[in-house]
Amino acid sequence: MVLYNFYLQVKSVLVEKYGDSKIDIESMLSVFTGISTRTKPVQLGHFLYYYVSKNCANNEFSTDEINLASDLKLKLHDYIKNKCGAHIEQKMVYDTSYLPFFQHMEGEKRDYGEFELCHDWKAYTTNYDNIFEDFWCAFEPPADHFQKSSKSNKYIFNTTALSANHTFSKLHGSLDWAREVSSGQIVRVRPAAYSPIETKKEIMLFPVQQKDLYLHPWFTLFQDLKMGLSDTQKWYVIGYAFNDEFIRNVFQGLLVDDPSKKLILINPEAEEIKSKFSGNIQNQIDALPMRFGHECFGFQFREYTENIMTIVVRFKTTDSTMKHRIKVESNYNIRSAVILPSESTGWNVFTGFDAMHEDSNSSIYVETEVQKHDAEIKLELQIDYEYNDEIKLRISAATEVPDFTINYGNKTIFRSNSTSKEIIENDSHMSELIRIKLTNTDLYSDNSAA
Repeated sequence: MVLYNFYLQVKSVLVEKYGDSKIDIESMLSVFTGISTRTKPVQLGHFLYYYVSKNCANNEFSTDEINLASDLKLKLHDYIKNKCGAHIEQKMVYDTSYLPFFQHMEGEKRDYGEFELCHDWKAYTTNYDNIFEDFWCAFEPPADHFQKSSKSNKYIFNTTALSANHTFSKLHGSLDWAREVSSGQIVRVRPAAYSPIETKKEIMLFPVQQKDLYLHPWFTLFQDLKMGLSDTQKWYVIGYAFNDEFIRNVFQGLLVDDPSKKLILINPEAEEIKSKFSGNIQNQIDALPMRFGHECFGFQFREYTENIMTIVVRFKTTDSTMKHRIKVESNYNIRSAVILPSESTGWNVFTGFDAMHEDSNSSIYVETEVQKHDAEIKLELQIDYEYNDEIKLRISAATEVPDFTINYGNKTIFRSNSTSKEIIENDSHMSELIRIKLTNTDLYSDNSAA
C-alpha cells in the first residue's frame, strides 16, 4: 500500500502541472529513475538547475523515497517486458493491420503467392516485441544488424551492418537481445532455448536513458535511423507519439532540409502529434487519425493511398404520392456509382454521368420507378479526393429531399436531420438543395454522427 500511495503521490503532482492526458508510463518511469539514481538537477541541464536552485532549497530525497522509487522503477520495467512478451492474437493483428498496410503502401510490390506486398521499405521501431519480425518471416525475413558467426550458431550484433540491404532496426533493443558475459558481445537468443553460454539481460533502452544514446549499440541504431530517413522521401509513422525530443528533432531537421520529404502520421491522435512539429513544415505532414489494427483500417488506408473516398448514401422516401428524382453532386469527380443490394427495390440510376446534361463529371441521378412509401436505396459513390481537402456534396430531389444518411466504412458520418445541413438553393426543377461538407474528422473519428 505504501508503494501504491507513493506512486499516486508522484502522479498527482505531474497531472496537476501537465494534465492527465500528458502523463503516461514513460513520464512516471522518468521520475522514479531520477529519484532512485539520485540524479541531481545539474545533470539535467543548466536552465533546469538554475530554476530549481532559485525556487527550492537543496533538499535531497529521503532514503525511504529512494527505496520506493527503486522498487517502482523495477516494477515498471517488468510491466513493460511482460506486456511486450504477452501472447496476443497475432493473426488478427496481421489481418487487420500489417497485411493491408503492406498491400496498399506506395512502393514496389512483390508476389508472395497468396499476397502481393510492398517490399521496398526500411522499418524502425521503438517496440521491444517481435511481432513485426514474426509477420515478415512468413514472406521475406527482414535484414537487421545481427549476422551469423562463422564459428558458431550464434547471431551477433554487427555495428558495420549498414548496407543497402539493411531493412530493420529496433531502436530501443529487444526482448530477445542479451549480452555474453565472457565476450561482451550482443547476441540474439531464442526464448527458453538452452545455451551453455552465460548471458546477461537486458539489452533494452528505456525512454529515460537519453544519456546512453552515445553508447553501444544505441549510437549505431540511431545513426541507422538518420541514414534511412535521409535515403527515403516518404515516411509512415504508426502509433508513435513523438514524445521523445531526440527522435522528433531528427525527423524535423530532415523535413526542414528537404521540403520534398513527407511524414504520414497514423494515430488516433494524429492531429495533436502533428502540432508538436514547427509550423514551417506542417504542409509536409499528413495526419491520418486512423487506428492501426481497427477493422476499418485497411479500407481507410487504401483510400488514402489511392486518393479516393467511397461513401454510401442511403435514401428513404418520405412521400408516397410523389415520384422522387434525386441528384448528387460533388466538387470532386465521381468515379463510379453503384446501387447496393437492398431489401426495397423500385429505384433506378440513370445510365452514364451525362444522362442529365450539365456537370457530367461530378453528378449522378437516381429516381423511383414506382411511388412507394419508405422505398430505400443504397448508392455507393467512389469519389476522387485529395487528402486533407473537404468534399462537398450537394443533394437535391424533386418535391422534397428525402431522409438520407451518409456512411463511410461502418460508421454514419451525416444524417439529413443534422443541424449542419445547409439549404443553399431552390429551383423549379429540383426544389431543395442541401450542401454537406465532409472532412477527415468526420471520416476517421471514433464517434458516429448522432
